[in-house]
Amino acid sequence: MKKTLLSMLFVVSSVNAEFITGNMLLSWMESSSTAEQGAARGYIAGVIDGTQGIRHCAPDGISIKQVMDMTKVALTNVPEKRNISADVYVAGVAAIAWPCKPKKGDSI
Repeated sequence: MKKTLLSMLFVVSSVNAEFITGNMLLSWMESSSTAEQGAARGYIAGVIDGTQGIRHCAPDGISIKQVMDMTKVALTNVPEKRNISADVYVAGVAAIAWPCKPKKGDSI
């Protein structure tokens, strides 16, 4: 367990000075490395948690695996745009799947 956590910290810290791109996230998701898969899971969970109620309104009970699958489909379908920041894909698929309802007084 310690070795896995240390490996994951190394993977995450090795990209500290740059944004995570779609290419990087997809590579982590497809990796046989438990640390890289964990980094992808943690990244996606962070984006989903950070954008809940702002970019999307995901219902209770969704799983990170579910969002990972949705993100992987999005990344696979547009390889020419995977160089952009990965949070765009994660928050985007969530916003499409679970849009927030306009609140009273919001302009459309």
